Amino acid sequence: MDSRRFFALVLGARRKYSACFWPEGCTGLDEAERLALSITCERAGLRDGQRILELGCGWGSLSLWMAEQYPA
Repeated sequence: MDSRRFFALVLGARRKYSACFWPEGCTGLDEAERLALSITCERAGLRDGQRILELGCGWGSLSLWMAEQYPA
């Protein structure tokens, strides 16, 4: 099995592999990924129109999330 297929099977839709957020009532991996990305940006105080320098590593799930949520 190639790595793309493997990660598609074991990670959520956003391929976030560092951590997820599972509050009570969270029912699936895709939701846990979304919640983790959302809370990361909330805690950082991000607002639309800011300039962001993201120095993370990995596949860019946070960068893609920020671009979707803060398009300006």
